Amino acid sequence: GAVWSGPLPSARRSRTSASTPIAEVRGLGAMMGIELCVDRDPHKPAADMAKSILRACLDDGVLYIGAGLSGNVIRLLPPLTISDEDLDRAMDVLDSHL
Repeated sequence: GAVWSGPLPSARRSRTSASTPIAEVRGLGAMMGIELCVDRDPHKPAADMAKSILRACLDDGVLYIGAGLSGNVIRLLPPLTISDEDLDRAMDVLDSHL
């Protein structure tokens, strides 16, 4: 099985791009959240964008859960027994829609 090292290095790298909607990546252990905001401004939650990304990921066979008071957070909570291949695929699908 996979040795858990956290699923978000690619999301953290994406955050450095000026065009990304990622305002913050936070969490502890396996549960992580990616907060999406318009112009990366935490006062402008991008709930519609998050919903669209969640739907696109589901259409590609990967289920993520929305979270946050404004519905603009994508929650990641993979099973601790996830294989490296499944984790890589799930993150690739998410990256492709961010």
